[in-house]
Amino acid sequence: MTTKPHTTLFMAMSVNGMIAEADGSEDFLSHVNWHSFLEAAHEHGNFIVGRRTLEAVRGWGDDYGYDELTSLTRVILSREHDGAGEVGYHFVSTPRAALELLAHRGFETALVTGGSATNRAFLEAGLIDRIVLNVAPAFVGQGIPLAQQFANVITLQFESAVELPEGIVQLSYRVDGQTS
Repeated sequence: MTTKPHTTLFMAMSVNGMIAEADGSEDFLSHVNWHSFLEAAHEHGNFIVGRRTLEAVRGWGDDYGYDELTSLTRVILSREHDGAGEVGYHFVSTPRAALELLAHRGFETALVTGGSATNRAFLEAGLIDRIVLNVAPAFVGQGIPLAQQFANVITLQFESAVELPEGIVQLSYRVDGQTS
């Protein structure tokens, strides 16, 4: 494989680590998070999401959507869908395949942005170099966690905290190490 792109996990979540409510609703997340994602995605020139996240975002309405981001390389992680009928998206079955695709296209950085299964796959494989979390001022009693459970412990080094509008705090960490 060519050199792996420096990979950032970027997510919006509640203060207790939920990226969505149990029914998949994300009403507790502000529009500020979408603009923050767009800024990061344009900075990287690409993004990687899971197939279920692609489908969920398509249901958010006219103000949001991956389909309009045609200037970016859009990679979808899916073991169940080969991308047939999807124009402008690259479907891959593994996190390594996603990073290989981006490396072969000349990208030095990659942006992973959900959902829970995709985040787990990248974290568990040790493929995340940096984590950026937009923490919303909300506590979600039952929901979908930042990453599905896995056995590893990942240690982080704090980089920064920035206050965004509407009480959102953006936390940035460098991945320090991982144990299994």
